[in-house]
Amino acid sequence: MKRIITILVALSAVLSMNAQGRHEIEVLMGGPVSGIFFNEGSSYAKYDYYYSSGNTLKDLYEDVKYRDSFIGMGLVYSYEVKSWLKLGIDATASIEEVTIRKGLAYKEDANNLYSQGVSHFTVMPMARIRYKDGYKAEAYGRIAAGMEFITNWGDEEQKQFAWEVVPFGLCFGKKDLHFIFEMGLGTAYMARFGISYEF
Repeated sequence: MKRIITILVALSAVLSMNAQGRHEIEVLMGGPVSGIFFNEGSSYAKYDYYYSSGNTLKDLYEDVKYRDSFIGMGLVYSYEVKSWLKLGIDATASIEEVTIRKGLAYKEDANNLYSQGVSHFTVMPMARIRYKDGYKAEAYGRIAAGMEFITNWGDEEQKQFAWEVVPFGLCFGKKDLHFIFEMGLGTAYMARFGISYEF
């Protein structure tokens, strides 16, 4: 993982030397929205293994997983290649709690219900495309693709493809300091907000 991050940072540094525009650092917070697409199952009592999903066979024989995520922190570096295009790297870290309720056939098991802590770290080269630049405000979209590194309480680290598509983002504020809000879909978040600084 360190090797991949080093390569991405070095690549950005080399490319930015040829950039004619400004550099930008964004500090963002965000994650899935209320678990709409994130949680599996619904309306359960966390410590009640008599929860019923409405599917008898599923209740008897299948485990049911519930996912609760904490707000992730993101750090984005980009540089202006064109007046309408910025390129850079998007890095996001977040923590997720996975609660597993075993099927009712295992209700005598002392470990019928248990939780796991899972950490996620994504590193993605990204492109930010400006739609419209108005008075103290900018509408834009963002696309990113890279790798996600997953650690489950000391287990061996897992890797998988990561991506994000932001069809709409809004940036507003003063010349150098901006406030950001964006809605998207992908591996790391569905909505996030924060601040950015251009130099």
